[in-house]
Amino acid sequence: MLGSGLEIGAAALPHFWLASALIVVFSGWLGLLPPVSTPGPAGLVLPVLTLALPLAGFLGQVMRESMLTALEAPFVISARARGESEAGIRRVHVLRHASLPGISLSGWAFGSLISGAVVVETIFARPGLGRTLLNAVTVQDVPVVIGVVLFVATAYILMTLLTDLAQRVADPRLRRS
Repeated sequence: MLGSGLEIGAAALPHFWLASALIVVFSGWLGLLPPVSTPGPAGLVLPVLTLALPLAGFLGQVMRESMLTALEAPFVISARARGESEAGIRRVHVLRHASLPGISLSGWAFGSLISGAVVVETIFARPGLGRTLLNAVTVQDVPVVIGVVLFVATAYILMTLLTDLAQRVADPRLRRS
């Protein structure tokens, strides 16, 4: 119940609000991390958390629901009847079936990361594709906008292809078709 509530809360957080809250807590109150991006690992912690927490909440919800559904499937009942341990059932049988929705949503998650990068790079003053795109749009630099859009579209297509290949590896039913 607590995990489900945390997943819903994390999935509902907008990037700009989460970034501001992380800066206030970890830079203002605790003084542990720099409020803007600096060279080195410490400058990456807050931007990475800002991008990762909402996606982790969403993917966690999907995986939890898939796990619960797979645990009630007939193949789990027959594995229990054969005397397999609960850990073995979860690791060998359930995890593969439960991972399929997470794998298929990883392509969408990549697109969400790219779109969230514009906000996060601007808030944390971090150089990157999102900030480059925002600056190019602001000054109406059409060739840079086209170049960034083509690069991101190509990366998204490749990620979708990798997602499809990973699904074929994880799901034997797709190998036959």
